[in-house]
Amino acid sequence: MSFWNAFLNKEQGTERSDELVRSVEYQLCALFGSEAPLMPVSHRFKQVRQSNFCYGLESIQSISSQMDKDEFTRYVRKLVQAFEPRLSQVSVEVFERDETRNRINFSLTAQLNTHQGIRIVEFDSNISLADQGAEIEGQDIV
Repeated sequence: MSFWNAFLNKEQGTERSDELVRSVEYQLCALFGSEAPLMPVSHRFKQVRQSNFCYGLESIQSISSQMDKDEFTRYVRKLVQAFEPRLSQVSVEVFERDETRNRINFSLTAQLNTHQGIRIVEFDSNISLADQGAEIEGQDIV
């Protein structure tokens, strides 16, 4: 993103909305591809829990072996709400686990707050449990 597009361009056309979707897509990919420290942080320290110190997935092993679909859905929704403030009304749908590629496939739908108003976006996503690689493909629905 150039300086012009980030700070000086006042046009809010459809390409600006596409840039915003791509930016959120990139940030979600970074979030799901990062690993948070294994050291637990007390719930009393709310600001620390929402800081870069706790950025990323807590434990890929617990995701792969201990979480069912409902727990994973709640976990991803909570993670996105904490670290991606441009999204609201986040919902997550988990699909069957891809055993051949050892990854979790899910879809994330949310409201994206833009200068033109609220847009509905959907991100088809997967997290590789072998190397914690994340792939996300976003599309603007409305």
